[in-house]
Amino acid sequence: LLFQSPKWDNEWSICGGHINLGETIENATQREIKEQTGLEILLIDTLAVGNFFAHPPMFSRHAHFISIDSVVRVVGGDIRLEQSEISNAAWFSIDSALVLPKIAPSCYKGLQKLKKWMDQHAR
Repeated sequence: LLFQSPKWDNEWSICGGHINLGETIENATQREIKEQTGLEILLIDTLAVGNFFAHPPMFSRHAHFISIDSVVRVVGGDIRLEQSEISNAAWFSIDSALVLPKIAPSCYKGLQKLKKWMDQHAR
């Protein structure tokens, strides 16, 4: 499930957010996805940890982001997009997502890692 956000020039990407003080990574992941999409998830695995720097005009301000990409399973809820954060959402196969014309570079790399993860865990 990929999203487009006006905050990120409507490139296709994954959900994101912040971790509150005292909140675990698992709880933050569940909360952010629930807030932004209405979906309830179960965290399966941590796929990758990385960071990147954003600057205008890509982002509204200079910022250092730390990403923790997770493999999750949807366990409930109905898609209900938080319009201030997400302008569009769609389900894609990994191969279809990798050829999207406007995909965030970090999402592209994450999808490549997810494809390898899925190949390893399909056995």
